Amino acid sequence: MTVDLTRALEISVKSSMFEHDLRKLAELAEPCKRIIELGSYHGRSTRAMLDSSDAHIWCVDAWNLPPGGRKVSDKDLQIFLDNIGGERHRVAVLRMLTSDAVGLLPTGCFDLVFIDADHSYQAVKFDILHYAPLLREGGILCGHDYGKGREGTIRAVDETLSNPSVLKKGVVWWATKEEGWLRIAPAAIRSKRMHFVPVREHDE
Repeated sequence: MTVDLTRALEISVKSSMFEHDLRKLAELAEPCKRIIELGSYHGRSTRAMLDSSDAHIWCVDAWNLPPGGRKVSDKDLQIFLDNIGGERHRVAVLRMLTSDAVGLLPTGCFDLVFIDADHSYQAVKFDILHYAPLLREGGILCGHDYGKGREGTIRAVDETLSNPSVLKKGVVWWATKEEGWLRIAPAAIRSKRMHFVPVREHDE
């Protein structure tokens, strides 16, 4: 596979994920077979990873489920489903909080986890420490919004990872799962509560 951002760049969203950030994410995803994405919204990053790899992607997003900080609705979920289009068979939609989904996924088998959900310090730190065990050895943990105005993300990444890489003039960060890669021991996997809502796609 080669990196293909054509369809991803056609998806218009208000985001600090610029083309060079999206390209880096696609490059990280290219060799992967199993990916977890935390925070999918309209599917721009999802589309970039789908079109640049043969991976199956587990997309975790509450969309309009409480507690939520942004105004979204079932319409936004449908936009996501429309944007992934013919690749729907490669996507598992988990409409729930990241804290709930982590206990439902197997440990030690994913190639990449992309963190782009709640950008608060507490949430990013939670996602790093709880999703790290789901990666295989040599897998990649990465995320978005390591930059100006996202001090919570920067603090969480720097506190938990020994030597994270950050894209030059970008906001994407990443680290490889290897000995000594975490400053803090990963958390026990658990699912605190369920907010699962079945996804029903509209008929064309």
